[in-house]
Amino acid sequence: MWERPAADAVLGRLAQDVTGILRDADMTGAVAVRVIDAPELPAFGWRADEAFPAASLYKLVVMVAFCRAVDRGDLDPTALVTLRPEDRADGPTGLAICQDPVRISWRDLVRLMMTVSDNAAGQAVLREVGHARVRDVLREMGLSSTVVRPGPAPDAVPEQAVSVGTEQAQDPYLVPDPVGYDPLLVSATTASDLVALLCAIWQDRAASTAQCAFMREVMSQQAWGHRFAEAFSYPGAGVAAKTGSFGALCHEAGVISHPGEKSIAVAVLTRSVRRERQIAVSNRIVGQIARHCVRSYRQFL
Repeated sequence: MWERPAADAVLGRLAQDVTGILRDADMTGAVAVRVIDAPELPAFGWRADEAFPAASLYKLVVMVAFCRAVDRGDLDPTALVTLRPEDRADGPTGLAICQDPVRISWRDLVRLMMTVSDNAAGQAVLREVGHARVRDVLREMGLSSTVVRPGPAPDAVPEQAVSVGTEQAQDPYLVPDPVGYDPLLVSATTASDLVALLCAIWQDRAASTAQCAFMREVMSQQAWGHRFAEAFSYPGAGVAAKTGSFGALCHEAGVISHPGEKSIAVAVLTRSVRRERQIAVSNRIVGQIARHCVRSYRQFL
C-alpha cells in the first residue's frame, strides 16, 4: 500500500537519481512514468514536457494511425504491397538493405517498422496512412506536443552551424548540430506524450481491443536486446517497447510488466553531449534510468 507523503519522498529521490545519472554520463534527457490502471498513484515526470527530436519513436504514432484505419475499414492489413528499391527509405536494417523488390502485407510492414525499426517499412506505412490520419491521432488523443514531419535529410547541416569556430579548435565529437537535432524542424515528441500514448494502447483506448492487442504483441517482439531489454532481462520481467536512435539521441518508450502487478509505462529520451563515442554508454544509461523508475514504483504495487 502507498501513502502520498511516502510516494512524494520516493519520487523526489528518483528525480535526484535521474539528474545524477545523466550528469555523470554527460547527457541531457527527459523521463515520464505512469502505472497503468492505477490513477491513484502519482505520475513521475522529469523535464517530461520538453520536446525532443523523436527519431524512430514517430513510428509509435504511425502504428496507432494504421490500426485505427484498419478499424474503420479504410485499410486491409493483409493486402500485399510491392516496395521497389528506388522507392524505399534508407536505413541500416530490414528492407532498406534489400536489393530486389519486396512483396509483403501491410501488417507485416508495421511489424518490421516496430520490431527492427525498419525505416523503409516506416516510411511506406506513413505514406499509406497519410499525415492527415496521423494528425487525427495526435489531436484526438491529446498529444499536443507531438508532431510527425517529413523532416530534412538526417545528415543535413545548417549553413550557419558550419561556420562556427575553426576545424582545428573543434572536438570532432562536439561538431555543430545537424538539423536533425532541432525539434522544430523534425518529428518531435515529449516523454509525457509517449507515456500517455502507451497507456492508451494498454487500456484499449488507442484503437479497438483487437488492434490494441496487435500493437502490444508487436511491441513485445522488438529485436534489440539493449536499453530496456537489458535492464529487465531477469526472469519474470516483460518488456514491450520501441527504441529511437539518431546520432547523439538515444530514446526508448515502453511498458514493463511483472507477474501479479500492474504494468508501468516508461519513456526515457536522452541526448549525449558527445555523439558516436557514447552509443554503448547511452544504451546503458537509458536502461539504468528505466530500471530506477520501475524499482521506485514497484514498492507501491
